[in-house]
Amino acid sequence: MAGVYITVSGNIGVGKSTFSRLLSQALGLQHYPEPVTNPFLADYYRDKPRWGFHSQVQFALDYAQVHRQITEGAAPACQDRNLYESHVFARALAAAGILSPREFAALTGLIDHCLVGTRRPDLLVYLHAPIPLLLERIERRSRGCEQVIDAAYLANLQAAYDEWLPQFSVCPVLQIDATRYGFEENPAHVREVCARLREALPQNSL
Repeated sequence: MAGVYITVSGNIGVGKSTFSRLLSQALGLQHYPEPVTNPFLADYYRDKPRWGFHSQVQFALDYAQVHRQITEGAAPACQDRNLYESHVFARALAAAGILSPREFAALTGLIDHCLVGTRRPDLLVYLHAPIPLLLERIERRSRGCEQVIDAAYLANLQAAYDEWLPQFSVCPVLQIDATRYGFEENPAHVREVCARLREALPQNSL
């Protein structure tokens, strides 16, 4: 029987990578980091309408590969971002006019196709924080191409998350206010969230 499967979601800069890594260490889960080698990403941030579709297709394929690995494995898993969230980015990019209606339809069809036959998570942990804090964290981590991300871009994504999350029915959702915790600086915060996860998951999952 496969072990527990937790996936971590949230806007850019909210702290998913750090949280999912520390959570994996604390609970003995296999960590699946977010794929970050998208060859279209730098081009996308230079010219979003030209490269939006290409970059999102690549992300969908990369996330699908991680979902397949989790589906085929038996170890307890913690995943940093997931293919379900590609629907959030598709909605946000379409709303901003970056994706055309044809591109939006093709991308959402690809996402749904790639999810067929994959294992469903046992719990989605959704991290959220205000836009100014997201911008501060993005600036602090200094990933070159991300430095062009502004408040309007993040707000558009957040609006798409706010629309998507209440409709998400694949598994239970645990929402975490990321402003309340300093996971890297304070191990007690990690332990507190681990306790909340145990309460949210089916009995004896962890």
